[in-house]
Amino acid sequence: GALTAFQRIIEIEAKALDSVEAALIQLDNYAASVGGYSRLMASANDRRTALQRSVSSHRGQLHLNYRNSAIVLRDAGRQPEALAAAQSALEVASDDERAIIDGLILDIENRMNQ
Repeated sequence: GALTAFQRIIEIEAKALDSVEAALIQLDNYAASVGGYSRLMASANDRRTALQRSVSSHRGQLHLNYRNSAIVLRDAGRQPEALAAAQSALEVASDDERAIIDGLILDIENRMNQ
């Protein structure tokens, strides 16, 4: 049950992240086409900041759910699936979270080699 819930959250967060990243790219491209954010109203910069925060939030949620999936799968003895989930967590992890995920990946790899 937990894995199903994690997977559903991952699907929702991934779609939301894609949408927010697309909006941020579109805004950045528009700003570049007019000569930068300094040529736009202050609200454009505020929108950019809000989108950047949203990207960070969605990436954080993805990281947590991939990591939690990896732990559940590891503990269930499903090491290849656990490794895939941990590697996905690493892709969206912040710099501060990378060491923890690297440790999780190493643990899973060690279990696979036993």
